[in-house]
Amino acid sequence: MKDRVFDPRERTPTGTLGVRVPFHQAILDTLRMLPGPIVITSANRTGEPESLTAQDAVKALGDDVQLVLDDGRSRFGQASTVVRVTDRIQVLRPGVVSEQTLRRLSAMMILFVCTGNTCRSPMAEGLCRKILADRLGCKPDELQDRGILVQSAGISAGMGSQASPEAVEVLGSQGIDLSAHESQPVTEQLIRHADVIWTMTRSHRQALVEQWPEAAARCAVFSLDARDIADPIGGPVEYYRRCAEQIKGELQRRIAELKLP
Repeated sequence: MKDRVFDPRERTPTGTLGVRVPFHQAILDTLRMLPGPIVITSANRTGEPESLTAQDAVKALGDDVQLVLDDGRSRFGQASTVVRVTDRIQVLRPGVVSEQTLRRLSAMMILFVCTGNTCRSPMAEGLCRKILADRLGCKPDELQDRGILVQSAGISAGMGSQASPEAVEVLGSQGIDLSAHESQPVTEQLIRHADVIWTMTRSHRQALVEQWPEAAARCAVFSLDARDIADPIGGPVEYYRRCAEQIKGELQRRIAELKLP
């Protein structure tokens, strides 16, 4: 007999399932040792003020609870944020996590990776932002509000280097400003959060997958035919122009495949 998939419409009165995300380390450690979920309720009754201390919880729940663990006032001194998740997020109750943060964390993240994050991947990031903004009818800096986050990083990048002057010049001629770009290295956090990871070469992908094998399914060579995007670093502006055109052509094909928010 096959296990049935849990369907909240069949087993909860409202057809919805509330999932809590605790922050207390003791609770997190306990959850890691358990084979399944814990079914719990709030530390306050519906419609009543949120409990921020153990005393608040005792006052609200009285004899309906047998044990209260008192570790002082809630760390953030605020209620939790309540969010309804369907095909979008809807904040039902503002709380410790802001709506802006939630939208950033829930956005589709596209990550471009090259070596130094000063020419190929910044150009890909800038071009991608423009193409997506044109397609969605918004400005590039409004993409995050549309649920899309585009970033770039480098396998061997340092922090804070500017885009190469040639990359700035080439994209500037297309109305894309790279002058404020600051390089960043590839990090575990970027890899973990990225929904799509496009690398400029096969060796870049190999390096990422070797270090983060769990990201293999989300990581692909940017060129659809798996050709490397040649590094124009040290070459004349014409090399950068050709590189940008190659990236732009690949973007048109890659973006057509994406399921945008």
